Amino acid sequence: MNPVSVRHLCEFAARSGSLDFRYTPAPTALEGMQGHQWLQSQYTGYSAEFPLSGEFAGVSLRGRSDLCKLAENVTSSQPENHDPASIAASTTTVSELIEIKTFRGRLERINPGQRDLHWAQLQVYGAMLCQQYGLKQVLLTLVYLNVDNKSQHPDSQLFTPAELFEEAQQICQRWYQWQQQEQAHRQQRNDFLQQLRFLDTGFRAGQKDLSETVYKATCLQARLLLEAPTGLGKTLGVIFPTLKAMPRQQIDRLFFLTARTTGRQLALDSLAQLLPPTNPAPIRVLELIAREKACEYPDKSCHGESCPLADGFFDRLPDARQQAVERRWLNAGEVKKIAAAHHICPYFLSQELAKWSDLIIGDVNHYFDDSALLHALTVEHQWRVSVLIDEAHNLIDRARGMYSTRLDQQQFDELRKPGRARGGLRPALQEVQKGWQQLEEFMFPEPAAFAHLETTLAEQPGDSATSNDEKDNGIKSRFSDELPDFLTRPISNLAAMLAKTLVDTPDDPHLQQALFACLGFSRLAERYAAHSVIEVGREQYDSGQLWASQQLSLTIHNLIPADFLRPRFEDAWSVVLFSATLQPSEYYRDLLGLPEDTVDIQVSGPFHKRQLQLAFPDINTRYAQREASIDKLALTLLQNHQQRQGNHLVFFSSFSYLHAVARAIGQLDARLKILKQQSDMSERQRQGFIRKFRHQRGLLAFAVLGGVFSEGIDLPGDELIAVSVVTLGLPPADRLHKILEQRIKQRFGEQHGWNYTWLYPGMRKVVQAAGRLIRTPEDFGWIDLIDPRFSRPEVRALLPKWWFEEHG
Repeated sequence: MNPVSVRHLCEFAARSGSLDFRYTPAPTALEGMQGHQWLQSQYTGYSAEFPLSGEFAGVSLRGRSDLCKLAENVTSSQPENHDPASIAASTTTVSELIEIKTFRGRLERINPGQRDLHWAQLQVYGAMLCQQYGLKQVLLTLVYLNVDNKSQHPDSQLFTPAELFEEAQQICQRWYQWQQQEQAHRQQRNDFLQQLRFLDTGFRAGQKDLSETVYKATCLQARLLLEAPTGLGKTLGVIFPTLKAMPRQQIDRLFFLTARTTGRQLALDSLAQLLPPTNPAPIRVLELIAREKACEYPDKSCHGESCPLADGFFDRLPDARQQAVERRWLNAGEVKKIAAAHHICPYFLSQELAKWSDLIIGDVNHYFDDSALLHALTVEHQWRVSVLIDEAHNLIDRARGMYSTRLDQQQFDELRKPGRARGGLRPALQEVQKGWQQLEEFMFPEPAAFAHLETTLAEQPGDSATSNDEKDNGIKSRFSDELPDFLTRPISNLAAMLAKTLVDTPDDPHLQQALFACLGFSRLAERYAAHSVIEVGREQYDSGQLWASQQLSLTIHNLIPADFLRPRFEDAWSVVLFSATLQPSEYYRDLLGLPEDTVDIQVSGPFHKRQLQLAFPDINTRYAQREASIDKLALTLLQNHQQRQGNHLVFFSSFSYLHAVARAIGQLDARLKILKQQSDMSERQRQGFIRKFRHQRGLLAFAVLGGVFSEGIDLPGDELIAVSVVTLGLPPADRLHKILEQRIKQRFGEQHGWNYTWLYPGMRKVVQAAGRLIRTPEDFGWIDLIDPRFSRPEVRALLPKWWFEEHG
């Protein structure tokens, strides 16, 4: 058994009490390190970072004590006076260990469970010192250091070796038993995976080639871009070979990440075929879900005094954890059942189980977000992980969202209300307000300029839903390459003051929201570079007065997420990014920050050209010609629906275009009911939309490109017999995309500007939407791509090859 750090040992085996996620203004890592160094310098004659080792209950321990002073003669008899103050004064007759914990705010905010954990760590260090040097007693001192005012709060106790050995034995025994269980589980897991076989039904056409490719890539520690058509069985085709590679490559964890909830369920359904949950194999499968979806008491604060599932959480966690790892199949519903049985929070139980599960299914943000749990665990425990990214074409946009943030001037209005801005918060807010005023004067220097700024209404080349639905709602904006220091500095200072204020009012939601907004903005501001751009917006709104008020917003837009994602790819053993649309590969490699030696593989599927009737109706659907196209388009869609009996799904670039064509069809045939996607559909309404395809025939349904119905849904057989895609789905030609085009040219070359900004994102949405049609080798149907630009060679080249050529 490898040596374990004292911190990891005690966090597992010595935690007690309640969860407490009231905001505690903890020092940063740098502040904590500086506080340790400063206090260490105050103790003359003490050794800093004193190395210790020991063994208790079969567990080898290692660590460093913050401060240690050994007695001059550790074998001499010790004084009978056990008063800590007297002994501390006699520094030559007793050895002392000092543990430093930094904090800010009020000392009493450190909850009892946390204090007990700190003392447990110090006692284990004391046991190691006694064992290593044969001491008869040792003085242990726990010092809490306030990093803001350097005040020290020491607490000293004298211990005998017997007392410390008993404590260390108990803690190590818990760890030893768990690790013995984990080692046995690891061996059982690996033995099982070595014997694991694919489904009795065998591989689908093309699925075996896909699996072999993934297995080789995993064994070679590769980064793989894997394009394979929908319907091939990609999910099981990538999970199975990665599981098979785990014993051979000593891989610790497998992360299956997806951008959609439906992707998580598809992965669980596929795994259930391979690892039936009714007879769980020795593989721990965990589904991670968002905190807001797991929370049982959303109206309560996350601490023991408010939420009953946080109260005593760590006291009941060991039994819940044991039951969970024995259950093995841990989807969200099962985790909730186990949590309910032990009366603890299901979300934080799943966070704990992530440390002990073999295969974790979650959202892409669980590994790629700035504070991602799975990446943090990978680095902390030095895991060897394989990362599988489903529907990887979505990762570019998702990552841009992860590393973008916005501050609104109006967010701080609530803080300025009487009675709320106390102490140093008021001047900090005043400085922020001055910063907003300076920002407005800097970005909008002349009164007339604001009214004449170009709007974000689209021109060609853009033709997406965003571009066509935007109206002049009073929002205007300007972009800048430089962060406004006269606002970013006050925001950072305000964050510090909010943290101090929350010491007295830890449950104030307005202060918490403002603090997290400031901290999130400041973190990205510190890393601001050419991969991002600043947007300053000005909005007029009804203030209830006779005049309109104006508020500013400040947004950091991430344009090229490569710089943020690259370290995440580097920290993984192997990465497989798979989707039906990952071409051209250099587009994804460049924008995601994948290495130059990333492998690009396209796997042919089970589909054939004879399953598909492909047509390119000559209707000009460019933005400038859109109004003129409505009547002709409506007639074409209506005739297609009448001639091809079955369910039809038509994708538009915007809701406004969708509704205009629907009205025109209504004028041609008032009896025809069109099923239309709405911009604000609930999850239940979305499911109802899909359910109609399952149970009805003869539907004519309208949806938007890039929306919830354009990917991630299966409509096999006669549930869908025709798909029409109207326009190329190009992003809007707004100022943000024009800046993106310039940044791409500067970084990747002039030749990539148009393609990376407009063409590839647009065609990706087209192929995804059209891919709803052919889902099995037995399906047949029609695809109509409606726009003259589909006839261009560079556009046709981005469509699936099997649409045009027989293969296999």
